[in-house]
Amino acid sequence: MIPVPHFSPSPDTPSPSRRPPKSAYKQFFLRSRPMWRAACILLLTTGCLITKGPWTVRTNSPPEEFMINPRDEIRLDNEVQSVIVGFRDDDGDPLFFTWIIDGNPADPSDVTSFIDTNDPLLHYSTFRARRAVLNHGQLIEVIVTDGQDAVRVSWRTVQP
Repeated sequence: MIPVPHFSPSPDTPSPSRRPPKSAYKQFFLRSRPMWRAACILLLTTGCLITKGPWTVRTNSPPEEFMINPRDEIRLDNEVQSVIVGFRDDDGDPLFFTWIIDGNPADPSDVTSFIDTNDPLLHYSTFRARRAVLNHGQLIEVIVTDGQDAVRVSWRTVQP
């Protein structure tokens, strides 16, 4: 029989009951599974970890015009000339219209916006261009936005 030396702990060494518990991370990754640790490091550093979830990426489509009247310029032949635009949003997002005259917001009483009751993707907005308020050559714009993308349409006024 070979004698086995017996070592007694020194007074500096804490007893096993006084040692702080090792975390689950240290026990799992540092002590027990060296091959798994190497594989994890390899996967994380090379970026080859692949996950596939049940989600889909949704891209926003900007508002799309389907009607603009008048197309080119706003002729102020009458006291009031109506300008109407129609836009659709295939994503179903609500559309917001902002009418601007030479960089300033248009009078809200001259603007009407509505949604087609037969097709909720179609949005319309009208602007009453009044000859008493507008001058020749003024820039009138409408900005149509769905909250993410915006489309701008502009005209110049022409007085006879």
